This record gives sequence, structure tokens and C-alpha cells, in this order.
Amino acid sequence: MVDSVISKLNYSIRGGNILKGYVFVVQVVSARKGVGKTLLIERLAENLSSRGIRFSYIKVSHHKPTLPSKDVERILEKGCTFAAFYSPYIVYKCSKELVSLEELVNEVSHKSPIVIVEGFRREKLGFRIIVVDRVEDLKMLLGETPSGEIVYSTNSDVYIELKKKYGNIVFQPGEEEKIADIIIEEAIAYFGKLLPGLDCGKCGFNTCKDLAVNIVKGGGSIFQCRILHSVILRVNGVNISLSHYPQLVFKNVILSLVKTLKGIPKDIQTIEIKVTF
Repeated sequence: MVDSVISKLNYSIRGGNILKGYVFVVQVVSARKGVGKTLLIERLAENLSSRGIRFSYIKVSHHKPTLPSKDVERILEKGCTFAAFYSPYIVYKCSKELVSLEELVNEVSHKSPIVIVEGFRREKLGFRIIVVDRVEDLKMLLGETPSGEIVYSTNSDVYIELKKKYGNIVFQPGEEEKIADIIIEEAIAYFGKLLPGLDCGKCGFNTCKDLAVNIVKGGGSIFQCRILHSVILRVNGVNISLSHYPQLVFKNVILSLVKTLKGIPKDIQTIEIKVTF
């Protein structure tokens, strides 16, 4: 039961609504408890929020929590846009407000361009930060050659040993600003890859990279891209991601209906429809 519920969260983050909602996932994992994951996240939260970067936080656990979660509350206090606790037993956001998994994923995907997920080490959900205080823990999580991850150690001896072996992907306390720099750079690159790269300017920016930077740093949205989102659907004020086929269906059906009406210009550039129930 535990594995099936956690795997549902895994789907929602990796292949379901969060990634379809265009969020850069930063996963913080460790082999054991008490090695400094939450401490690192607190320091990253302070650094990111001081730069005006919006991010959300989900703490994942196999255990039943004591409410409210002190970890979630502390991250909120550090400037997090939205924080939540997820376990097979309960899902809640902020204090004791209970929500469904679907509500949690939907809210996260529309509140910030970055989501930090603490835990769930058996699956790689996105860009990973591996926190260790023993060399053997890193070997258990990575094998011999790390790829697409960075390492953080609160143990100075372990840090020195790993630094010699792996070089500039290894960090220690006091270097959280450098890790935040990497997260921001990776997030910009991630959104840059999602955008079409045509530099058409229809979004209001000169290049796709400029829009990617604005999504991460300036409060912009990937929904500003008129090429990716030639059809924008909002339900109760929330943008709903549409793949190419549903966009095509909406566009053709609505265009066909509109063209039958009197007073419609021949050169149709945009159509706006608002339906209230």
C-alpha cells in the first residue's frame, strides 16, 4: 500500500501533472536520516527567496507525520511560496489543511517555477542533490560515477575525500549560494529546452532564453509562449496545459464556429472566449 501510494506521487511529479505544468524539480535525497537534508533546504530557501526566486517545497515520507510538520513550517518561514507534506497516510499543505494528491500537484505546478522535493531516494525525479555524511552512502546512491547530480556533505572529512574524487560537484556547509546558482542555471536551461527556440518575440521578449530567464527570475510563465500555447485554457483562473492535439481540436472547432458568425473580420489573429457557469 505504501509503495503504490508513493508511486502515484512519483507519476504525478515525473510524468504527470507537475511536469505537464512545467516545473523544474530539485530532489534532495540521502541514504539515512539526520545527515542535513532539511538544513540544506532551509539555507537554499533563504538564498533563493533573497533573490526573489519563487519555489515550492514538498516533504515526502513513508511515515505518518505529527501535525503540523515543523520542517514544512520552517521552510515556509524562510520565504517558500508553497509548502506541503506528502505521505501514504496524509497529504496536507502549510499547517493542517488537508488536500488530495491531485490538489497538491495542481497547486504546486501553478505557484512557482521550481519545486524542491525532499526524499523519495529510490526514484530520480529531476535534478538531484545527494546529502551524505559517509562515503559508502554515496556509493549506495550513485555507484561509482555520478551523473546529473551534485553532492553535499556536512562531514568535513567526507567532503575532502569526495572533493578529491569528484571535484566541483561536491559542496559543504557555507557553499549554499553556489548550489543556488547551479539550481537557477539548471532551471533556466530546463525552461529554455521546453521553449521552441524560434526567438519570434510574440511573448514580449527578444529571445526564448530571455523568456526562460524571466520565468525563473522575474515571475513570468511558459504560457506566455504563443508558439507552445496557441490555445490557452484557464479554468477557475488556473492555466491548464494542453498538448498539441487538444490545442488543434480547440482551435479548429472554435475557428469554424466563429467564422459562421456575422461581423467577423477576414483576417482573424486572436479569439477570446470567456464562459461563466
